[in-house]
Amino acid sequence: METSRPHVPVLGCLPKNDDLAINSRHLGLVMAHEMESITRTRELASWVDSTMDVRKLANDLPPIALARFSCGIPCKPERVRVGVARDKAFCFYYRENLRALEQAGATLVFFSPLEDTELPENLNGLYLGGGYPELFAPTLADNSSMRDAIKAFCLEDRPVYAECGGFMYLMKTLQDKKGTSYEMAGIFDCACVMQNRFAALGYREVTLAESSILGPEGSRFRGHEFHYSTMQETDALARNIYQTTDRKGPCPKSRGLLKYRTLGSYIHLHFGSNPDLAPSFVRACAGEKFS
Repeated sequence: METSRPHVPVLGCLPKNDDLAINSRHLGLVMAHEMESITRTRELASWVDSTMDVRKLANDLPPIALARFSCGIPCKPERVRVGVARDKAFCFYYRENLRALEQAGATLVFFSPLEDTELPENLNGLYLGGGYPELFAPTLADNSSMRDAIKAFCLEDRPVYAECGGFMYLMKTLQDKKGTSYEMAGIFDCACVMQNRFAALGYREVTLAESSILGPEGSRFRGHEFHYSTMQETDALARNIYQTTDRKGPCPKSRGLLKYRTLGSYIHLHFGSNPDLAPSFVRACAGEKFS
């Protein structure tokens, strides 16, 4: 007995094509900026166009309204300048985080810890995101002038937020899988050591145990943690201000270390999880002190 089926037009299919595969490595896929973007875009376009009725699909689709992310806080006329590390070593950022900082009143000034020898002028704060410092450890170590500039910035008690790769860069040394150690910025007096498999993976919820550059005590944020390195030793002068949980409950190994006005953690926070996070950091950059 045949069953009636609704009429569903077939517009095409996307057959497997190994030539279009994106290579992966220990933290996921190879980043888009490391590939021949124009060539790959053309190859992907040809792949879709040759197997799907794109024109019919486009004509049948209703208009799409794109929502724009907002942190809920209007821009302030008095803007601060926040230096953002961005290059091949530091390339993991939620785009919404950068938008939230801009909406809260920050002018983002991008720089490269790999290639630049000094920080941009007149910065009020620093944001060191995640990435692959372990793949570029020799170059980061050789760029002593940049390491010294960032260390001096932290020692001047100015706001610095560093997550995962940025946090690794602020440690004393970074040891690769072959056992070779490279000197890093040295704000946190501990060593970062690469492992053969991931050391942490999962979503995190963070509650601030005390007021900081990210907000008042009790502020709650969410993010994710995924890294292959571990932090060896402890810095007696750095205190953990994160109370962290994962899907199973308390997660004491996932910490947020505060030293001077520098906050470092392996956790990638999503600023959209708390609309006050970006404005709090901008206010800290503008000179507001936390207790």
